[in-house]
Amino acid sequence: MSDQNYWTGLRRRKISRRTMLGASAKAGVGAAGLALVGCGDVDDDDDASTAEAQAEEQAEQAEQAQAEPEEEEEQAVAAGGPVFGGKIVTARDFGIDGGWNPFISLTGADHGGYLKYIYDSVLGYDDNGRVQPELAETWEIPNETTYIFNFAPGRAQFQDGAPVDANAMQLNMEYVQSDPDAAGNSRAQTAIADSQFEAVDEVSWRMVKEEPFGPTIVGFYGNPGAGMLISPNAFETAITDPVGAGPARVVDYQDGERWLAEKWDGYWDNDHVYADELEILIRPDANARWAAFLDGEMSYAEPPGGMTADLRDDLEADGLQVGLGIWQTWMGQSFNLNPSAEGFNMFRDPRLRKALNLSVDRDAVNDVGLDGLGKPSVTNTSTESWAIQPGKNYYDLPDFQKSNQLRDAAGFGDDNPVSGVFLGFGTDFHRRTAEPVFNQLLERGWDLEYFDASESVVLDRFFQAADFATACLSWESPFDPDVTMRPTIELLLKGWMYGSPEDGPGTGRASLADYPNDEVLQGFAETEALLNEASSFAAQEDRLEPYDRLFASFGDGNDDIEGHSWTYNWVQYSRGVAAQDNIGGFRLRPVDGDVDGDGYRGLWINT
Repeated sequence: MSDQNYWTGLRRRKISRRTMLGASAKAGVGAAGLALVGCGDVDDDDDASTAEAQAEEQAEQAEQAQAEPEEEEEQAVAAGGPVFGGKIVTARDFGIDGGWNPFISLTGADHGGYLKYIYDSVLGYDDNGRVQPELAETWEIPNETTYIFNFAPGRAQFQDGAPVDANAMQLNMEYVQSDPDAAGNSRAQTAIADSQFEAVDEVSWRMVKEEPFGPTIVGFYGNPGAGMLISPNAFETAITDPVGAGPARVVDYQDGERWLAEKWDGYWDNDHVYADELEILIRPDANARWAAFLDGEMSYAEPPGGMTADLRDDLEADGLQVGLGIWQTWMGQSFNLNPSAEGFNMFRDPRLRKALNLSVDRDAVNDVGLDGLGKPSVTNTSTESWAIQPGKNYYDLPDFQKSNQLRDAAGFGDDNPVSGVFLGFGTDFHRRTAEPVFNQLLERGWDLEYFDASESVVLDRFFQAADFATACLSWESPFDPDVTMRPTIELLLKGWMYGSPEDGPGTGRASLADYPNDEVLQGFAETEALLNEASSFAAQEDRLEPYDRLFASFGDGNDDIEGHSWTYNWVQYSRGVAAQDNIGGFRLRPVDGDVDGDGYRGLWINT
């Protein structure tokens, strides 16, 4: 496990919230791996049939993913659109932070705000975050350690004319692997870690990992990651002069003022790029951005403080469009399980963790905090994730009587209520959902003390795991649940237990071999085994059943799996974006709440 990971990175760097959500973990599993053998094509009959089946499934998934946007586009054509020409204008509260090289920039803000227009990724994703073609027209997973990406000859090129092919893919991955600056991007490194890779020919690029690791595929379309390819001619200069294979080419950048790009004529999917220009205004003040939108200066914008039902109705009454969706951020509950934190670690008793969940009505949190526009969580990942089987809920529904019974059984009845510090971030964004959770607990007899402050203050206290009982904080919902569930177990919960004093609190790694009678560690071992099982399959469709068991273990269990209630997600944040009435093709993607087409590709201006 790399020292540069999701959790320790947050604690060490004191970075902004958006930047914090862009960091992640490098993780491995213990299953046996296969070595790369030979350089020829895969010719095993089983592998060939597997690849054929995968190709058919990819075609079906791609057709399904495109169905809704294509239907909307057909309707638009019937109404006289799409229309080519014009300029899409939006705004951000920040300029570029880590530079224009996607392998060096660590922030999701850079990638989501600017880089995604310049660089296309090796793979894309559908409305539920499931892998789809992008620069690679097809991909194959012939076994649990082998990945093959196929680049159709002449299909795509970089903005300097260099071909996007297997050789370019190889040079990019060699660059990520060897360049000390690029190596700082932990998500890019995770995708190709512990592997051998090669360009089999100009079309096919193959990577074989030493051990299976299911989230690998996400590394080629999640951002930051290893997916955004740079022209091999521009590795040395991309930090200031980017050259990608995306739909927009930079025309002008004035830090603190604006970023202007133009449609690139050589883009491989220009049939769906309608506007000639994309301009991003840099406006730190949310109220100023909103006022500019209402004055007609921008194509789309988010209202300060988030969308509400009343505001939506008012905007639509004024003839504006409103897109509603679920953001890639959730609010969830963590517990202090540190055996050394006497007086604060009562939640080591799983009955109390379950009792707390039974005391909270997620629908009420959504209604009060998010005006009913969010979505109650059902497990420890996005409500829209491909990894959740339809209709499944891994959390028990509110049951106040059962909650009281569990507290009584744990020795915390009415005469001895659970007390301690309840941590939260001191911003309106977080209070919107943390306070409704806290208030429900107070109403149900939990004698907790609410403490909130700046993120740096709260995170320092959180990672010390000494003088608080529970924390209600927001975290990222990535494309693969492993990206947060594994660090939660390996780097956070274990790191709180029996830490090495010489390295400071939380830096040790608890071992069941050293503490065989610790029931919390025994539970960790059970959940971690299911986590490793889920990561031992490379194809996303093969991971659904293992994830079903893992979610049960992480949550409240089922008839076959004991639930350990390690953490609880309460609600997925809502996102609302308003657009001018003349913007065609406008909608939000369900998986991340972003404007479809990343706010450029697929949008047009009706005249």
